[in-house]
Amino acid sequence: MSVSAHAITLSRSRWVTLVFLAVLQLLIAVDVTVVNIALPAIRDSFDVDTRQLTWVVTGYTVMGGGLLMVGGRVADLFGRRRTPPARRLPVRRVVPGRRSRPEPGAARARTVRAGRR
Repeated sequence: MSVSAHAITLSRSRWVTLVFLAVLQLLIAVDVTVVNIALPAIRDSFDVDTRQLTWVVTGYTVMGGGLLMVGGRVADLFGRRRTPPARRLPVRRVVPGRRSRPEPGAARARTVRAGRR
């Protein structure tokens, strides 16, 4: 019984897809875990009770899942090559804590720190 090259490629691509989805699920679980670890600090900063903290986790998870679905739908509609990468979206510029422009020489400092010149 011989196995065609197409069947081997199909089998390999299914495994790659499975590994990719497993890693994605791990990242989502770690992300929600980080929010759970931050809950005591959130409780102390905003002076809320435990019942209200449940909404923090729920809202964070629902928003994350919703944005994943929107991103997937955009990629379905426009295709992989025409979907803009996140670095070119204007939303990134209005996220609190992010600079709209890097400091002069910041890219050079990162490159030197990483060991490349």
